[in-house]
Amino acid sequence: MGCFNNKGNFSRLPIKYGDRIVVIVGIRPLNFKQDDFSFTPISVPIRGEYNDYGGIENVDMTPGVKKLEEFFGIGIEEIVYCAERTTCGCEHQIENIEDIKKITDGLVIESGYKNYYPDLKVEISYVMEHEHIFDYLVSTANVKMKDHKFWTLPHKYIEALGYKKNITGNENGYDCITWSHDSLQTLKECCYVWPENEFGEYGKVSHTIGQLCSKIGCDVPEQFDESYFENVFKNEIETKSEHVFVKNTEFDYTFDKNYYHNGLFHQPEGIFMGSAILRSLGVDNEHLDIKYMKEVVEIASIINALRNLQMTWGVTNSYSQDINYDDHINFLQECLNVAEQKKNEWSDEDEDENEIN
Repeated sequence: MGCFNNKGNFSRLPIKYGDRIVVIVGIRPLNFKQDDFSFTPISVPIRGEYNDYGGIENVDMTPGVKKLEEFFGIGIEEIVYCAERTTCGCEHQIENIEDIKKITDGLVIESGYKNYYPDLKVEISYVMEHEHIFDYLVSTANVKMKDHKFWTLPHKYIEALGYKKNITGNENGYDCITWSHDSLQTLKECCYVWPENEFGEYGKVSHTIGQLCSKIGCDVPEQFDESYFENVFKNEIETKSEHVFVKNTEFDYTFDKNYYHNGLFHQPEGIFMGSAILRSLGVDNEHLDIKYMKEVVEIASIINALRNLQMTWGVTNSYSQDINYDDHINFLQECLNVAEQKKNEWSDEDEDENEIN
């Protein structure tokens, strides 16, 4: 195996020796269509430098990375090597491949999916991306609470503004609610929330608490200035003793608290084994430790960011009729910026090499 450049899974940009990268190790199905199942991240983001052979070196040894080494019983560089060799069809080059298969097969058995898909088989896999692109995607999703987009605003957000709700009926399965306030204009809700004078105008729906506050002319409470996923993480820590998970079932979404509003990994389209997400950190609530917060929040954020761009793990499926082309344009602009930067770096390297020769 000789030296070669890799390629970013999301940006599709070349990755060259020494480039700062982020790798996420996971599992993917071997014998199911891609639109049925997809990549499941079982590790935290692994940061380091591209080693010119499809892997990583000079890894940042974080708490989550150390835990991943314990999970597999081998060093981090070897873990990524195993994932890379397996992904490119060269698993015969891995000495401890049977040990790796035993671990990944165990995740399938543990999930309970064998009850529904007896022939389901998985393999260790990975995604790799330029660190700058990864951090950009994370930043687009891990915004402040006031800017986090919801399909429909959580009631606890509206109540934090001082509103009181009165359920007046039900339409198509959604409660019809009148929200009253001592000094602010009345809101009406039936699935979505509007100021009373805009009720039913779907082009004027507020999907963030910041948008709603702007419409009704009030300041956003200071509590909504915290990072959304960090806030969720801390709340999960406070309530983790109350969580009860039913293991070994198809619906074992350890990181899923409420389908629409709460949870670090809500609505994980394209992810086929919710119970295996970040499984390297533990079976139950081990991920809810403050020392893992940054790394866990980054996984939650990258899942959310990819979903927003409808490019879950690099595979585009149809998840929504909502498209924000500004998000796509901004992402492509970041890719262009990295391409320009790398072009200049590589040009400088070529010039230095010519001078030496």
